[in-house]
Amino acid sequence: MSARRKSSFETPPEKLARDKAMRPRTFNETDFKVANSEFIRRHARPGSIVLVGGSDLVEKIIRISQAPVADWSKALWSHIAIIEGTRDDGKIWMYSTDFDFYQRTTPGYVELPVDRFDHRSYTNVAVMNFDLSAMQLAMLADESMREQNRKVGYPFFGVAVAILLGLVTHITRHRFYSVISKIGRGIGYYARPRQSLICSCFVRSVYQRIGIELCPSYLTSLVMPEDIFKTPVLHNRFLLIREQRRKPKS
Repeated sequence: MSARRKSSFETPPEKLARDKAMRPRTFNETDFKVANSEFIRRHARPGSIVLVGGSDLVEKIIRISQAPVADWSKALWSHIAIIEGTRDDGKIWMYSTDFDFYQRTTPGYVELPVDRFDHRSYTNVAVMNFDLSAMQLAMLADESMREQNRKVGYPFFGVAVAILLGLVTHITRHRFYSVISKIGRGIGYYARPRQSLICSCFVRSVYQRIGIELCPSYLTSLVMPEDIFKTPVLHNRFLLIREQRRKPKS
C-alpha cells in the first residue's frame, strides 16, 4: 500500500495563527482627553491615512448610511484624508476632497492642517500606517503636487443617492435590503461627473496610483470611509474611539 498523503488542511491553532498574522495590528488610545491633532502627530507619518468620525448632523447621516458595511450599526467614520507631512509652519498638513457647508469651503480638492480635526464634533480618530517603500512615498508626494493642478470636484448628486439608499437600508433593518445600498453605490459611482470624487474615493484613487488597492471588493462603486477602514491590506492602525458603535437592536 502506498503511504498516506499528508493532509493539507490546517489545524485550528495553525489557522488561528495565520488569521492573526493577516489582521492589522491595532493599538487603542486610552487617554480620551488628548487633542485629536496631538494624537495624529504622535502616530502619523507621510502617506498615512487618517479617518475621523463626527457627531454633528451631516456627519451622523454619513455614518448611519454606512450601516450595511458596519455590522448594521452606525459607522465610526465620516471623513478620510492622506497625511502630506510637516510644512515650514511646523504643522502637519493633509489633503483630500471635502465640502464644509458651515465654513463655505470650496467643494473639491483641499489641503488643510490636521488642527482642523480638533473641533469638538470629531469624536473618533484613526491613523492607518502602511509599509510604503521610498518609491511609493515619492510617488505620493508627486500625486499631492499633481492634485493641486487638477480641478477635482465633489459629486453631490452621487453622494446624495448613495447616502439616501444607505439610510433606507439602515431603517429597514433587513439584510435583504443591503442590495439597495449596493445599487445606490453603483448609481453614485456612475452618476458622478468626471474628476469628481468623495474623500474616500479620492484616497483610494491616490493609493491605486502607487500600486495599492485598498478596496478590491468595490471596483465599480463608491467606497465609503468604513470600507477603507476594513481594508484587507496589512497595516498598523492607531485608534482613539470616544463614541463606540451601537449594537443593532435584535
